[in-house]
Amino acid sequence: MSIESSRLQNGLTVYTDHMPGAHTGLVHVHVGIGGLEGPKRDAGKAHALEHALHLGTDEFIDAEAAEHFVDAHGFTTNAYTTNVQTAYHAQGERLDPLMRYLSQVMLHPTFPVDAVAKEMSIIEEERLSSLTPETKHDMAASYALFGSSVARPIIGYRQPMFSADMLRDFWSRYYRVRAMAVVAVGAFSHEEVVESVEQYFDAPLGDTTDKKRRALNVRINTASSGLILPRGESAYLTESLPLSRELEEMFFSYDPAYRIAMDAMERWLSQEIREKRGLAYGSSLLLSETTAPGAQTLLAYTEASAKNVRPIRRLQRQLFEVDSAGYLPALLDAKRAGHLGMLLRTLDGIEERSALHMDTLELGWAPVSIETLVEGARDVTIPEVCAAIDAIIAHASTQPRHTHISAPKKFLPSVDRIIRAQS
Repeated sequence: MSIESSRLQNGLTVYTDHMPGAHTGLVHVHVGIGGLEGPKRDAGKAHALEHALHLGTDEFIDAEAAEHFVDAHGFTTNAYTTNVQTAYHAQGERLDPLMRYLSQVMLHPTFPVDAVAKEMSIIEEERLSSLTPETKHDMAASYALFGSSVARPIIGYRQPMFSADMLRDFWSRYYRVRAMAVVAVGAFSHEEVVESVEQYFDAPLGDTTDKKRRALNVRINTASSGLILPRGESAYLTESLPLSRELEEMFFSYDPAYRIAMDAMERWLSQEIREKRGLAYGSSLLLSETTAPGAQTLLAYTEASAKNVRPIRRLQRQLFEVDSAGYLPALLDAKRAGHLGMLLRTLDGIEERSALHMDTLELGWAPVSIETLVEGARDVTIPEVCAAIDAIIAHASTQPRHTHISAPKKFLPSVDRIIRAQS
């Protein structure tokens, strides 16, 4: 099986990953607009719009009518917003009702005033519940490293609620068909999906001229930073390595050597922090969730008792200094097998395959065949993994890193600047 793609006359791109024998299909509609779009006053609008679109359409008078249609045709649906995309998806046995529903929600919303006002109140409750110490740490770390144009909460700040007219205006400016892509995984063939998209997403919406994404004012500030937490005994530590364009390509094109290298480095850190010293339950090595152009990082993250901040800070910095000679071949071989196993499990799962394709699309890359990734994982060698580790460490030796620590004041070590939490 391979990924098939078509760009339609109205500018919309269709990707399909057909799985013959599957009983259902999962259709995502991607819009290249997320939480970072527009000026600061628009923070939260993309997420609020995601909530509002299902409240009423030309065909479905209200949310109850839309839900009745979904139930009557036996499919499920949901949506989510990230920094640079909003995605709506539906999964079921038959393609036609999925496309009919998705096109109504995305192209024909009516923004009923009372329903929108009630939904905005629900979003404010969601925003308040999301203000955990961990999310405050993540936002402060991103702000300290990249500045305010990137460090913006997807759900928005505390502010007057968005009105139906404000959301209608945002929708009319950004929800153009040529800004969309359809990704279908499972039972539906490429020809079926293209025909259905042409039927339901049949006309450009609004301005049809190509527009470049707003350029983000990304600056990299590697001075260490801290956030004072008001109470408690927990601390959060992040060591961030900004990525070069070359390393971004290696990671986000799912080069197996680099993915396995990252898994091995994470295991090294966890062994040092948890198993050898008992400083924390565990640590993670992650690719940044910022997903903003020019603002990608490889970051080490640990949540621990605040009294252990200093030794954990030292070990997280050391992670980016240990080259491949510091890794046992048995560990690298185990991580190679683990990476292959993860991809093999993805082969059989519609949701797993779809999630991988959407992650790739979000980062500006075309979806890649899972079978191709499996073949690459089978063929990768330990020397190639070692070379990937050494390339990461070589980059780290020339690229200043950023340390951010969130902790109660009495446990916060000396840092270059203190970040004020935004709500």
